[in-house]
Amino acid sequence: MFNAIALFNAASSAGNDRPGRRPLYARVTHWLNRIANTTMLAMPCIALVLATATSAPQERGLHGIVCLLFLLLVAAFVSPYLRTSALYGSPEGLEIARWGKRRIVPWSKVGRVELAPKYLGHFVRLAHLTVYEAEERTVSFFATETLVDEVEKARAAYRESA
Repeated sequence: MFNAIALFNAASSAGNDRPGRRPLYARVTHWLNRIANTTMLAMPCIALVLATATSAPQERGLHGIVCLLFLLLVAAFVSPYLRTSALYGSPEGLEIARWGKRRIVPWSKVGRVELAPKYLGHFVRLAHLTVYEAEERTVSFFATETLVDEVEKARAAYRESA
């Protein structure tokens, strides 16, 4: 049988800031996507300002509309990737960190993890899990199949012990 306590205690030797806490998301992919998608979102904003500042007064309206439409298109494309969270597992529950705010959800309120379909052969992809609190929420994070298995095993082990 899978020993979730051993999983989280082994994580303390991996250099985490708290013993018994294990990252359950793809760290490098998470941060690279944050940086790349924020940059992609900033480019149309810069283009909008530059196009407005450097164009003739009669052309500003057209340049502004084109840049604004491009900005909306880019925002629609990158928004799912900017809504991802960092997940950590511990005996207390699943810790969800998003934009500097952290909260711990007991394992009994954590639902199953679903991986998004593969695209372009990437081994790391978006995963979604449901958290059942006052209202049902979906949490997105970057994961590999191994990390998804670890979340499922920990969830099952702590549900049995509760």
